[in-house]
Amino acid sequence: MPSPLEPADTGPAPAFAPRPSALALAVAGAAMGGGRAAAATEISRRSGPWIECRFVDSAGLPLAGLPYLLTLPDGTTSAGTLCRDGAIRRDLPAAGRYELVLMDVHSAAWGLASAGVGERVQLSASAAGFVDGEPAVLVIFRRSVRDADETVAVIDAEVRGGRVESEWALEATAAPTTEPSDDHRLSVTDEFYFEVTVGECAARSDTLTITGDLSIEQPASAGSTYLAVLPDGRARTGRLDAAGRAVERGVPPGYARVLITGR
Repeated sequence: MPSPLEPADTGPAPAFAPRPSALALAVAGAAMGGGRAAAATEISRRSGPWIECRFVDSAGLPLAGLPYLLTLPDGTTSAGTLCRDGAIRRDLPAAGRYELVLMDVHSAAWGLASAGVGERVQLSASAAGFVDGEPAVLVIFRRSVRDADETVAVIDAEVRGGRVESEWALEATAAPTTEPSDDHRLSVTDEFYFEVTVGECAARSDTLTITGDLSIEQPASAGSTYLAVLPDGRARTGRLDAAGRAVERGVPPGYARVLITGR
């Protein structure tokens, strides 16, 4: 809940702020100062009603470019953006009670550090200063060490209770076979991250690792030996069980080719 900053004719104080939240400002005459831990700091003095606050994170770095919404005593609102030093400097139409809300998206995270193919995983992020129902977009990327990261999903969501939440699962897909004797399966050991955007604010998540195995199924060749050519060019050999099945574990991401070599 917002707490009032009572008018005070004081000098500058150290600026400190946790994650952005609502801040109530009681403005009278030409002075505004004091504060709670969200610490808006008086920077200078002017004639007439005004506010001049600076916001920093827990490391003391300015919250530059963060959008804000200022609610005036009559209920009208005015939007703006914090300066490069994390400050807001504005003359006010009259003395009274103002509420300043900093808008930010942060703490984007997966519900799990790793998951299997087809396993549903929660995506979430905190969205401070946004009303319920505000549209949000989550874009999921596959990380690549050689090429540009690949967009694999775009999810429309909305802010609820100061949070953005959704679910996603990587579904396995089979590659087209080129010969009847070949068996192709998608084998996955990939890393994914997502970016969530609400209005002008965005945040990027940590990494989710999707792991999977190369499953071989050739019922007509039960008991036969096989050659598996992995996506990285390496080859593995093995033998199918009585049901014509085998599993190769620890396979790199991509498509593998499996050939039946004998009985």
